[in-house]
Amino acid sequence: MRRVRSPGSTSPAALPRVAARGSASHGDMDMLLQLIYRHAGLCFPQHKLPLIERRATRALRDNGQASFGLGVAHLAQHPNGPVMQAVINALTINETYFYRELDQMRLLCSDLIPQIDRSAGPIRVLSLPCSTGEEPYSVALYCKENLPPDVAARVQVSGADIDSAAVEQARLGRYRERSVSRLPGPMVQRYFRKDRDGDYVLDPMVRRKVTLATANLLDPAVTRQFRMMDVVFCRNVLIYFDDVAKTKALSHLHQIIRPGGCLLLAHAEQIGRLDVPFTPKRLQGARVHIRT
Repeated sequence: MRRVRSPGSTSPAALPRVAARGSASHGDMDMLLQLIYRHAGLCFPQHKLPLIERRATRALRDNGQASFGLGVAHLAQHPNGPVMQAVINALTINETYFYRELDQMRLLCSDLIPQIDRSAGPIRVLSLPCSTGEEPYSVALYCKENLPPDVAARVQVSGADIDSAAVEQARLGRYRERSVSRLPGPMVQRYFRKDRDGDYVLDPMVRRKVTLATANLLDPAVTRQFRMMDVVFCRNVLIYFDDVAKTKALSHLHQIIRPGGCLLLAHAEQIGRLDVPFTPKRLQGARVHIRT
């Protein structure tokens, strides 16, 4: 999942003030940015602020707020309420597809899962953030296709995302052609049906293999939602956090993953300069982080 923000962004407190556009005053816009940062760790480059204001204004209006200022005041009083969720949904962009970063899927089945000794118990894999579902469903599909049936049956896949609308779309399992374009043709034919609108609908059997939930990686509650995970995919989100939010997120991931479990980040994401309790390791050319 990609956020409406580019690497190198500064936290809201460090952003220079910009001329207010539309209905937002300087103070209201500053407060909105602070509230979003506290809630989700997101911060935005200056050139994105007009877009952020437009999307937030629409979300506030659609959720019963009479003005931008009154909406921000409501968010300040209810920082974890449904209006904040609507604003977060409006500010996130979900960019993903099936079999993304396939080398990590290969590593999961060839090295990581075979090394897990759970005495025939469940093998827990989490995709956080999961966006509209392509990534956790990819794990379920790849395991089904590439593991012995008895081992594949033990794999329990979970997916979670801060964007509740994306999670609801994931539950539907309906995708456009671009999402399935990296899958082998026979797999598309085997696991999807094409409906009259041209959408590719994922087989309910595969959908039932994945448990989906809304979760905020920066909220301590996430460590109660998910525990003792063997492998966590957390791709294309940490790169968009500043160091403070990134360290907090990694602390939560550390609590989610069992000792000796693995964290898989996107190839472009680096955490080496942060003081975090993960040990990097290279396996088959891919970098994994072992929970110590």
